[in-house]
Amino acid sequence: MPKPWLELRPVELDFLERAPLRVEVVVESSLPRSDVWRAFVDAETWPSWFPEVRSAGSPDPTPPLGVGTIRTADVNGELFEETMLAWDEPERWTYRIDRCTAPLARAQVESTEFAESGNGGTLVRWILASDPRPEFEAARDALPGILERRLRDALANLEANASG
Repeated sequence: MPKPWLELRPVELDFLERAPLRVEVVVESSLPRSDVWRAFVDAETWPSWFPEVRSAGSPDPTPPLGVGTIRTADVNGELFEETMLAWDEPERWTYRIDRCTAPLARAQVESTEFAESGNGGTLVRWILASDPRPEFEAARDALPGILERRLRDALANLEANASG
């Protein structure tokens, strides 16, 4: 039996600053910013490098993709439908979760920022802003470590794919 969809409250970019829960992690990649950007915005590649992503894509992948694009994802069996709120190539990519099958939040925005690191690589900043449900709130203290590990693993996989 499929899990029921949970509707999240629609929020905008300002939620990144006013959310009850905000977690920010930064990880460096040896890849140039343009390569990291292309991987992040090409949802269909995510299963090959981002941990636990089984599938991802857009119901309408016709370019141009950007603000307003809908993205769907299966992350370890949980389904997500998201709307892009910012698409500032090659610096920022932000989406809102509109609905999902995981009881994580009442509202959630995730933003990824890409900056040149000075040695040819990329500093990747992942910001999670959430109005968490109790199940997610319970993980508050562990979230920074979980997100940093997930981002570090994702970027290591991306680097391995690029060199292989």
